[in-house]
Amino acid sequence: MSTPLSKRQREALSYFRAIVRRGDVATCDAIARCMDISRVTAFEHLSRLVDKGFLVRHPHRGFTLAESSAMAAIRRYRLGLIDDPETVIDACETELMGAA
Repeated sequence: MSTPLSKRQREALSYFRAIVRRGDVATCDAIARCMDISRVTAFEHLSRLVDKGFLVRHPHRGFTLAESSAMAAIRRYRLGLIDDPETVIDACETELMGAA
């Protein structure tokens, strides 16, 4: 995620997160309506967010927010899938060291 986002990409990501937070599906149509742009332009913004690592595209199913390895470890720990909190700490430290 080292490439900076354009203003419109930040806006698309913000709308995407807001739609998901409401419990709705963030489709290209929904993003297009929020941003008052065409579906094609919305798809291009979402595709660039995939390229930059902020979203994941699932063919024929749409897009989801990308999950960092640290967030995945925290989620698995909360679900009881990881017993050792040191595993979570290691994942977080590894991610932070990689970002430095």
